[in-house]
Amino acid sequence: MELWSLVSSLLHVLKINPCWNGSAALRWWQDGLLAWLPVGVRRWLAGSARRLVIAVDDQGYDLVREEAGQMQRLERLDRAALDWNSVAAWFRTENSRYLALRFPAAQALTRVLTLPLAAEKNLRQVAGFEMDRLTPFTAAQVYYDVTVLERQPAQRRLRVELTALPRSAADPVLAQLRQRGLPLDTLDLAGGRPGLNLLPPEQRPRRDLWGRRLRT
Repeated sequence: MELWSLVSSLLHVLKINPCWNGSAALRWWQDGLLAWLPVGVRRWLAGSARRLVIAVDDQGYDLVREEAGQMQRLERLDRAALDWNSVAAWFRTENSRYLALRFPAAQALTRVLTLPLAAEKNLRQVAGFEMDRLTPFTAAQVYYDVTVLERQPAQRRLRVELTALPRSAADPVLAQLRQRGLPLDTLDLAGGRPGLNLLPPEQRPRRDLWGRRLRT
């Protein structure tokens, strides 16, 4: 139990203190704790912290590794000669537990809206109802997310940013990933706001304390 308590403490600190990432204090604390853990556990934690990103542009795809605040482009794939089986092999070789699909921001629409403060409880539903008024699309035609920019309690108002990506842009890639059993965690945009995830909540994987996917 002591071992897993130590692991739990590490994961807890990394999750609730993102601003510590890259700091000398965190590196010292983390390195000291990891030194006590078995090699297998250290490898498991490294895989949990690593994010793999398929970054899409007009010419092709970049396979990117994000780890410890650093980004590294591993491979460039030509759209015309893309082998999705090689992408699947890359993902499994990297031993990551997190996969993101990223599109250029220019392919998405963004709108800043002012809503009643009470709408915060159901932001996605409210945005979905208003989608055809705010964009050229219906809610069924886009992947979208809503980010709170500012709360104005005195005015009982909320400023939010709606981000919508046409499904026609993302669905061909998503279909290839699903066909090969690649579990997508996040659909986002290059330069997008932190935490942006355009995937519908029901398509996002559920995870336990250790970051493992839960079966639904």
